[in-house]
Amino acid sequence: MPRSPLLLVGVLLASLVGPSRSRTIEVPDDVAQIQRAIDLAADGDTVLVHPGTYFENLDFLGKDLLVTGEDPGDSTAIGGTIVSGKNGDRSTVTLKRGETRAAILQGFSITGGKGTVVSTGPFGGESRAGGGIYIVAASPEIRDCVVRNNHIAADGQAQGFGAGIHATIGLPVISRCLIR
Repeated sequence: MPRSPLLLVGVLLASLVGPSRSRTIEVPDDVAQIQRAIDLAADGDTVLVHPGTYFENLDFLGKDLLVTGEDPGDSTAIGGTIVSGKNGDRSTVTLKRGETRAAILQGFSITGGKGTVVSTGPFGGESRAGGGIYIVAASPEIRDCVVRNNHIAADGQAQGFGAGIHATIGLPVISRCLIR
């Protein structure tokens, strides 16, 4: 019985590629910033963040990664692993490029966000959403986080939705989080 040439090509390619290997990028040991680790990571990788305060804004860039604090089950570790929005001019964490349930954020205190501008009024007023975490068209999992001291006003005049977390057009799972 003759074999299909496509089947033979598929078997050869699978043997050459082999199993995919995920890696762990440690912050600040391997790279100094969480966003830089996300930039370098590929789907399935882990970004492991050691305690400290990181003044930056995070964007998962459509990648399905585990971005985790060192000990997400320990409230002291969560309180000591802080992502504070840089310059306080937008959402501290953004997931808006189709991330799936395999995109996981866990074990952080998220603070200092001002939200993402979602509309501008005819007279210059802004509407913002998701001070701490902004999720649109994505279905990530957010767990074991404290989302606190975020706002949706950059200039004191803005209005909007979800100073802590704003999620729309997706099915995110948010569990074991404290939002203040």
